[in-house]
Amino acid sequence: MAYRKLGRNSSARKALFRSILTSFFKQERIETTATKAKEISGLAAKLITLAKQGDLHSRRQVLAFLVDEEATKKLFDEIAPKYTTLEFTSSDPVVAMQQKWLFWNWFNKQRLKLQRRLSLQFFYKSY
Repeated sequence: MAYRKLGRNSSARKALFRSILTSFFKQERIETTATKAKEISGLAAKLITLAKQGDLHSRRQVLAFLVDEEATKKLFDEIAPKYTTLEFTSSDPVVAMQQKWLFWNWFNKQRLKLQRRLSLQFFYKSY
């Protein structure tokens, strides 16, 4: 198979990805497993590519997937303009590698921040 099933049927997997991506675009951070993050990175790139186009048709396509108008608005107004200099196309393997590197670089930074926060909370609570 070309994708991970994650122990779910197709409709549950799609709902999981929709909810993770919605919270990702709303809060600009997520806490999830590495395999789920690997799976949604491609979907996130596709949605960002649609948001960079900025037309009504792409907005409706994103809204059909995310189902949250607030997340869609934030994606089009705040997140997509940050990526105007970057190319997110799945047909170019070099760009796909850069996209994965950017996502994992961001993901690892968020993971380290969370680990530091949790270790500090544990440190303060233990005394």
